[in-house]
Amino acid sequence: MTNESLGSRSRLIIGALLLLAACSIATAGVLVRAAYERGSEPMSVLALRVAVGAAVAWGYVLLTVRPERPRLRVTPAAAAALGLFGLLELGAQFGEIQALQTLPAALVVLMFALAPVWIAVTGWALWREAVGPRGVAAVTAALVGTIIVVGPPGGNIDLGGVGFAVGGGLAGATALLLYERRLTEWRPQVALAVAMTVCAAVVAVADPSLFADELTGGSARAALVIGSALGFVFSLLLVLYCIQRASAFIASMAATSEPVFASVIAWLALGEVVALHQFAGGALAVTGLWLAVGAALPSARRRPAHDRLT
Repeated sequence: MTNESLGSRSRLIIGALLLLAACSIATAGVLVRAAYERGSEPMSVLALRVAVGAAVAWGYVLLTVRPERPRLRVTPAAAAALGLFGLLELGAQFGEIQALQTLPAALVVLMFALAPVWIAVTGWALWREAVGPRGVAAVTAALVGTIIVVGPPGGNIDLGGVGFAVGGGLAGATALLLYERRLTEWRPQVALAVAMTVCAAVVAVADPSLFADELTGGSARAALVIGSALGFVFSLLLVLYCIQRASAFIASMAATSEPVFASVIAWLALGEVVALHQFAGGALAVTGLWLAVGAALPSARRRPAHDRLT
């Protein structure tokens, strides 16, 4: 499937879904910040997030599964790929949480916004797939817009935090590539449910008490973290759906638009000041996303068009 095979309506839908995914994950981030202000701890937030994510994803699977459809056979290779997908998602979340403890938020956001670059470089190195001039322009516009929105990081830079941020960003980008290359026959909600279950299992082995920490910290804290989990799961579900319909590169562009929506939400909900140049940067980042949606990618050409969201 190429992006040329997508009509203008399909491109519009994919672009809108990616913007919705960016808005959803940005909302999740704002809710986590609010939870931290009320005393939440990063690891307990992560534990409750993956637990709620697993429950919601499996609930969605039960609502949308169609018994008459032929069932996929879970081969050892498929089970390993699904397990690795879950571990990579856990690594991405863990890296983000650890990096935010020692690095300016602006630097962490920029590291994760590099996901399209990691995916493009990996695609070229392993499969000789080039994103083309339009893809390069899309990434450039999106990253420049992101830098304008979040501003340059200030203060001393902790190298350990940089390592967590880079590792988390690479883990997230690799998870998207793994889904594109090995797991697109699995519907997004199924892959997501398995991934969140793997995450929750790892946390349970590490420290089962983490799951209850936020629930016993007050209803306000619990509601904020649960809301964050819902936003995270919804955004990842949309990203996986867009990978099926387009490519991992295009879907990863949602990461570059996240700080745009985070700034707007913080402005509207928290009263934070947003400068005029940040609005301009946001417009540039969104322009980059729309350029990417129109880019033709070789990786998408080899996959048939499937709609497995339901």
